[in-house]
Amino acid sequence: FYSIHNMLSTVAEVNAFEGQRPATANELMDDTIGKDQAHYKSVFAVAALYEVKKCIFGADVQTRHFSVDKKFVAKCKAEHLQKAKGDEDLKQSSPFISTNDILTSLSLNVIRPHVAMMEVNMRGRVSASEADAPTAHHAGNYVKDIFFNRGDYEDPSLIRKAVGQLRRAGNPETRLPGVWDWLCSPGRVCMITNWLSFMQPVDLDGCEQMVHMPLMDGEEVFNDRLMGVVIYRPRRDEIAIALIAPSLDKMLEKVSDEEKLALRLDSPLIS
Repeated sequence: FYSIHNMLSTVAEVNAFEGQRPATANELMDDTIGKDQAHYKSVFAVAALYEVKKCIFGADVQTRHFSVDKKFVAKCKAEHLQKAKGDEDLKQSSPFISTNDILTSLSLNVIRPHVAMMEVNMRGRVSASEADAPTAHHAGNYVKDIFFNRGDYEDPSLIRKAVGQLRRAGNPETRLPGVWDWLCSPGRVCMITNWLSFMQPVDLDGCEQMVHMPLMDGEEVFNDRLMGVVIYRPRRDEIAIALIAPSLDKMLEKVSDEEKLALRLDSPLIS
């Protein structure tokens, strides 16, 4: 979507995409992310059950959009670099943290899912010949998920390490819940995606972009156990986060002062 969206700009070059999906793309992506992670489906059992419940009784799903304080992001990056200077293990595993690492950890710590699914663009991550691996020139969906338990997203450095190894990095590594775990003690699941690096401002003669944002019906897509986070760019040089969760306003009452400032809770982008 964004590759086509960005071509609308008057200064952009228009390119064609390869419409033929590489025959072994799915298998290669599964091997790269790890088959145990690629085939983890237990989480969808509880999501399906609560989707049925939603159809009968409804669900109190709320969506809120927040403009991120970029000073908070810069502060987190500087603090991590300072901390890494005196911690050789941290310096080796996470020499830096990205904006995605910071905002992924921030968002998940606010809504506290039992399991989170971070979508990863697999283009350029598969070790194979160009004929077999998905690239930026291929049209289509080439996404896999890294799964996190609660101990895997508490700090941005854990997200950084997970992105590097394509696997959760909590220490010690904990087992993801199985179907029986979900059925006996239903937890909450969060799907999180970051669109920041894909979106480029569209420059049209005589026009100014007012806002760019994800449009979705939270109550249609999510339910009492399935939540969502979208990190996106509403305007040039701005960052925003959409949080979609049941009883979200009650969750936001419990966030720390630092999280309130980071998300500018007093002046949401859209509420």
